[in-house]
Amino acid sequence: MARQPSDTLDGLTSPREIGAFVSDERQLLLKHWKSLTGVGFMHAHSDLIDSAIARIFTLAVEQTRESIEHMRAGVLDRFCLIATGGYGRRELCPYSDVDVTFVAANEDDPQVDLLVKNAYRILMDVFLGGTDLKVGYAFRQLDDCQGLPLDTHTALLDGRCLAGSVSLFERFHAEVRGSISPARFVLGHLSERRSAGVRWGRSPYRVEPNIKEGAGGLRDLHAARWMAQVVFGGYRDDAWKNLRARGIVTDSDIKSIDAAVEFVARLRNCLHMVCGRGTDVLSVERQEQISSMLGYRQGASAFMVKYYGHAETLNRIYRKVASACREQPLEIESGVVAEGNDLCLSDVGLFSRDPEAMIRVFQHAVALDLRIGRNTNDLLNANTHNGKGRKRNQSVYRTFLRVLSAPNAHLALADMADSGILQWLMPEFGELMYQVPGDAAHELTVGAHSIEAVRTLGSFSSGADAEMFDVWAGIQEPELLLFATLLHDIGKADGGEAHEVVGAAMAHEIGAKLGFSTEALATIEFLIRNHLIMSETARLRDLNDQQAVQAFVQIVYNPELLDMLYLLTAADLRSVGQATWSEMQMRFLRELYHRSITILRRSGQMTIDVDRHRSRLARELSLTNLPQAEVDEHCQAMPASYLLNTPPNDIAAHIEYIRLAREGRPTISMKDDPTGKLTEVMICTPDDPTPGLLARIAGALYVLNVGIHAAQVFTRETSDRIALDILYVDFDHHALPQMKKLQMQSELEALLCGRIDLKSLSERFGKKLAGSVISPDIEVISHLSDRHTIVQITAEDQPGLLYRLTKGISSLGWDIHSARINTWGDKALDVFYVTGADGKKLDADSAPTSLKKALTDSELR
Repeated sequence: MARQPSDTLDGLTSPREIGAFVSDERQLLLKHWKSLTGVGFMHAHSDLIDSAIARIFTLAVEQTRESIEHMRAGVLDRFCLIATGGYGRRELCPYSDVDVTFVAANEDDPQVDLLVKNAYRILMDVFLGGTDLKVGYAFRQLDDCQGLPLDTHTALLDGRCLAGSVSLFERFHAEVRGSISPARFVLGHLSERRSAGVRWGRSPYRVEPNIKEGAGGLRDLHAARWMAQVVFGGYRDDAWKNLRARGIVTDSDIKSIDAAVEFVARLRNCLHMVCGRGTDVLSVERQEQISSMLGYRQGASAFMVKYYGHAETLNRIYRKVASACREQPLEIESGVVAEGNDLCLSDVGLFSRDPEAMIRVFQHAVALDLRIGRNTNDLLNANTHNGKGRKRNQSVYRTFLRVLSAPNAHLALADMADSGILQWLMPEFGELMYQVPGDAAHELTVGAHSIEAVRTLGSFSSGADAEMFDVWAGIQEPELLLFATLLHDIGKADGGEAHEVVGAAMAHEIGAKLGFSTEALATIEFLIRNHLIMSETARLRDLNDQQAVQAFVQIVYNPELLDMLYLLTAADLRSVGQATWSEMQMRFLRELYHRSITILRRSGQMTIDVDRHRSRLARELSLTNLPQAEVDEHCQAMPASYLLNTPPNDIAAHIEYIRLAREGRPTISMKDDPTGKLTEVMICTPDDPTPGLLARIAGALYVLNVGIHAAQVFTRETSDRIALDILYVDFDHHALPQMKKLQMQSELEALLCGRIDLKSLSERFGKKLAGSVISPDIEVISHLSDRHTIVQITAEDQPGLLYRLTKGISSLGWDIHSARINTWGDKALDVFYVTGADGKKLDADSAPTSLKKALTDSELR
């Protein structure tokens, strides 16, 4: 152990010889690790690698000289090798990684390039071919320090010059220090330590601690020193003395730090030796073994008591230094600082000289999780005067586009609106902040609703909704989606009809002024022009009808546009107001999205052979214990929409229910939606000879205060006329509680079996069923379905409305096959897929008049 590595390295001339030497010396160090202190081993190990890399550099220089006729004298002043990270701190444990950075001066120089290549090749040959160490490497130029990630800045901050130009290293290190934003650095490390707490535990008293990354580990001490260097100045070796001079730590603290570092270093060395690899988790099964190796005769318990004491020290020092750093004004950029949780201006004239800064501060605030401080808000207002002050220019617009493209841009947009800067930037949008929407469904002004939609859109990136997160993650240009969401209602400023068409044109004009490309503008226009179509299709159309979905897909013609429109629509609907939003809307919206994306991935067409599907389904159901004759009959009796959209397990259950219905025994089954917001109710019962079953059910559920959001009605095409009705219901905006389910089942069974009638049921609960529909507006649509006529009724919302609508429809002898029930403010918009008494489509000319008369001429009973 007495010899110095450099004594024998000087005569080695090949990478293989150097690698063998390093390997031999490492084995000698590992053999005698117990005879060294913990820190002493790390230093000795680092010194060994230092000597090897110095020799590698010498060989690289010699090879470079041999490769060129004349090496200029200044070449060696333009290159150096730097140890970074733990190696830079001389903290190499037995199996720590060796991280090296090659640094060259800014100018392109073929001789320097050759020197770098030779040094890299020899380094890789030595360590990859001759040792069991992992080597990480990077290449930097002198001016290559701005905008580096936090971990890279931090690793370079710990840099040491191993070989080459010391003056270049000093210049490079100064560039690294100068490129660090104190606010980003400090707040970034505080965030990193919080994240480590989530992964490794926030307490230093973990049963199986991570002695490097966890709370109370070495990283607590590293982070404290890094932050102190950046905030208070000085170099690594002087950090604790500088903090003592400022009264932040004491002499006693420094002694405790030294003792803790030595203990954890020795522990970490031992852990590496025991595991034969680099690891930092001190598992319970290793604690007894390690405590014995480190000489703790009283066992693992005494050893862990000692560990927790040192971990407590390191965590306490971290918290003390972090608090001191957080109390300082931390520069974000020149003239902008973080003070506590606020973003403030230290230069009150900044906005006057640099209007772009009025946009940048919001990007900073979001990136660093800061509030816009009071003085900053005042200065923003003073420089914009509510849109009438400082002029906007192209550089301001370019900065805004960069904000839109940054992570969490939705938060920046919301903050910009709160501060009035968005209204200054786009006066057209500013007008919307004070505009009351034309319908009662919206709880916010048009502009405030748009900001809320942007916030909702941004929430999809959090991962709280896994499906929405997956869709969001696939968006290639989220800034276009954010911009379209922000301006989706901009056309309402015009006050005319078709705000989506007007808004698309206005958004194109605004976007062109901001500098969006032609392709981007086309996407923005498409999203705004069609921002209502997905919601309307999902809410108002039977998605079991392939024709309705196909018509939608013809408009939204590629998957990328569908993804963006889906997210915009969901954000828009959720932001209208709590009274309007329902989980059923989201269910239908998801269903439309999945059906549409399937079609688009099949090149735009969904062609399904119904007969083949019917046969395949019958074969699958035959594997159950059901009689084959009943399976075949059911598959022939039910319409294609049922067979294509009902899970086989549910179909098997329905066949069982049909047996009971033939005996005159109705079946009512219920299951809650996974969201807990809806209950799916299946009713299997003999159908009435005349239409009206759905009306009776709707009346009963109205009496019981159960809300119906949608209904699917199937009547078997057989002589026994057994109905299968599937309804999606809720009670007080949630799935039905157990007692409500029992009540509903009891009353419906009594109603369907004829033990009670609807009149007596309503009287018992004090509910009025009779009454006419107020101001119905009826639209009959024939071309969107092959088999059914779509009857769309808009009316003033009122208690018992669905019963009265279905009663009126059935009074004409029409059959209802599916229904969509929507309430928008004080208006109801309900849609029914119907056929006439002859089983065919309605006459589109006479149907509206007949139905309006049935709904309004006399009270429906």
